[in-house]
Amino acid sequence: MRRLGWGLFLVFALAAAPSAAVAQGGTVAGRVELALPDGQRIPGEYIRVLLVTKAVDAQAVVKAASSRKYEPGVRLNRIHMDFFKAVSARIQADAGYVAASCLSGEDGTFAFAPVPPRRYWVLVTFPAMIEGRKVAWQVPVNVGAGKTLKLVLDNENLLFPIPVPPPPSAPFK
Repeated sequence: MRRLGWGLFLVFALAAAPSAAVAQGGTVAGRVELALPDGQRIPGEYIRVLLVTKAVDAQAVVKAASSRKYEPGVRLNRIHMDFFKAVSARIQADAGYVAASCLSGEDGTFAFAPVPPRRYWVLVTFPAMIEGRKVAWQVPVNVGAGKTLKLVLDNENLLFPIPVPPPPSAPFK
């Protein structure tokens, strides 16, 4: 009976101990936001953020959309949708493609931890929107063991830049 007691203790103690991969993992912590022309910073609330193992060829998506004719304003929508389709196809084809997934908080913050050390991409795609603007990111990150990498997804590293709205026209008289 004494042997059984110690055996169970060891089983529970080992099960409760963090694995070597968890102990050696790193953290990716960040924030999603857009800066408006007036300087106001708007957080990306409740946006799905993925940590993926491979980049999607976004330039090929843009090139394909550029070779087709669209009504004004439709090209950017098509690029976002085609990028979403490419990401979705990768998710379906490769079970290990998504290393982690989370929703940003009300303040736009997100975190992935613990993450095994390696190169990843932090990815946001359709249907993500901030203040009525479609947003997409695919930012490479190198996660180191026991390290915290801080990242801001903002206007500076958008995958598909948001077109600047035209200046308001003169009022009708």
